[in-house]
Amino acid sequence: MSDLLETLRSRREFSNYIASVANSSLYRHGQLLETRRIKDIQKLKDTVVTEAG
Repeated sequence: MSDLLETLRSRREFSNYIASVANSSLYRHGQLLETRRIKDIQKLKDTVVTEAG
């Protein structure tokens, strides 16, 4: 059982490493879009400023 858990942990760490390398490469080449959540937060901030201003 311990070997299985260690294998799963190693696979997760490897997957995280690959994802971080891929994300940084995609970001550098302009292929990684901002998340919808970030855009929605910015729209909310713009709306609040516009209404208050």
